[in-house]
Amino acid sequence: MRWPAPILAVTLAVALVGLLTLPGYKTSYDSKPYLPAGTPAKIGYAAAERHFSQARLNPELLMVEADHDLRNPADMLVLERIAKNVFHTPGIAKVQAITRPLGTPLDHSSIPFQLSQQSVGQVMNLKYQKDRAADLLKQAGELRKTINILHQQYALQQKSAAATHEQTQSFHDTIATINELRDKIANFDDFFRPIRSYFYWEKHCYDIPVCFALKNVFEAIDGIDELTDQFQSITASLDKLDALQPQLVALIPPQIESQMTNLALTLSNYATNSGINNQSAYANDNPAAMGQAFDKAKIDDSFYLPPEVFSNPDFKRGVKLFMSPDGKAAEMIITHEGVPASPEGIKHVDLIKNAAKEAVKGPFWRVPTSISREQRQPTRTSRTRSNMT
Repeated sequence: MRWPAPILAVTLAVALVGLLTLPGYKTSYDSKPYLPAGTPAKIGYAAAERHFSQARLNPELLMVEADHDLRNPADMLVLERIAKNVFHTPGIAKVQAITRPLGTPLDHSSIPFQLSQQSVGQVMNLKYQKDRAADLLKQAGELRKTINILHQQYALQQKSAAATHEQTQSFHDTIATINELRDKIANFDDFFRPIRSYFYWEKHCYDIPVCFALKNVFEAIDGIDELTDQFQSITASLDKLDALQPQLVALIPPQIESQMTNLALTLSNYATNSGINNQSAYANDNPAAMGQAFDKAKIDDSFYLPPEVFSNPDFKRGVKLFMSPDGKAAEMIITHEGVPASPEGIKHVDLIKNAAKEAVKGPFWRVPTSISREQRQPTRTSRTRSNMT
């Protein structure tokens, strides 16, 4: 080899120049800075980065697979636990999954909020209960009117009984007078009976005014007996009515007493219901405030999805996006806090894997048999997979 010394010297000089730049070297797996500015990919990334960060454009994908359908409340708790553990991993900004499509737990998915919703029916019915309690006051007012009417009826019935008794006594006196009159008329009739006979055998009595008039007088005397019988019949009926009136009067005081008892019970019922309604209103305020606080805070300490959520159309749309058609696999989209294509971003993959593994440890679910991941490369999306059996 010719000139070995000069060649060695030049080589050492070039190496020294490279060593001088080594302290400022930073490892990066992002190939975009090295792409020509006019390439379609570079132009597209530039347009997207004006609206989204690099972390949003290059998320991690965590796939959770199981041997059974995960679309049930119990497995949703496990999926949320995995998402929660991954989210609390250092360097992770957001985790989107079926339990948190926007990165935060679903609205109204906290246990305190759902407990507070159990009192919603009571709150909705409280107004009607108060209205019905107010009706008790109206009922009490009607009872007071009834009691006043009964008092008036009692007074009138007493007067009616007294008047009936007086009328009965008057009829008894009238009967005595009529009987005495009847006896005297009978004596008169017996004395003038021979003359009376003339009026009946006289054929032309009808044509003789005096004869016909006297004949009618004697016939009227015969009606005294019938009149006496009619008065005796009326007097007997009045005796019965006079006996019934005190009994009718005696029935009214118990009715008044009964209505007074009903009034007292109604007022007592109103007082009890009003107190219960006020207590219910006060008791329902605190749970409602607690549920609203947990729902507004968006914390993931008490997540739960009730069975009826799985029939909700909006939730079904989310299931199509984050779960497989058979429900045995679920996907989570993980957003970094920094640059995903940096060494720190690549290190997050192992942290995500460990967080997912730790989330399914314990007696609450079956321990995974294997957890594997595909390392992120600059030109493809990485995947962290958890196979659950």
